[in-house]
Amino acid sequence: MKVCAIEIKSNKIIFVVLERNLDDEITESTGKVKSIVLDDEHNHSQVIDFIETIHSHFNSLEIDKIVILSRSSKGQFSSSGISFKLEGFIQTYKNKPVEFISPKTLIAFYKKNALGITPQFSYQAEASKLAYYILIS
Repeated sequence: MKVCAIEIKSNKIIFVVLERNLDDEITESTGKVKSIVLDDEHNHSQVIDFIETIHSHFNSLEIDKIVILSRSSKGQFSSSGISFKLEGFIQTYKNKPVEFISPKTLIAFYKKNALGITPQFSYQAEASKLAYYILIS
């Protein structure tokens, strides 16, 4: 199984792709594109380019599942409006299912389990935890 895990921070999508082979070995196969930024959410051509870029990236990765780390929509620590737009752009991808996982689910999982991989970059830590969780659980 090959999973693309996504963390959304403001106007940036952070990718981590992990694959579990038949021998239960987990390898990182994110590729060159580690993140994609939407500079101007009000610029139509940038939005269209952004959507086409992420969908093309998903196609090139040949993934089985897309998973997004959900964010709070209410309260003091709620996410920005643009992050929910990005989430919607990802959900328009028709070729694979898109699933959401709560940060609380990850916290509970990692209280009992260790992360069996090392993220390539520190900013990919949460997406790495998410991808690993999907492959192990």
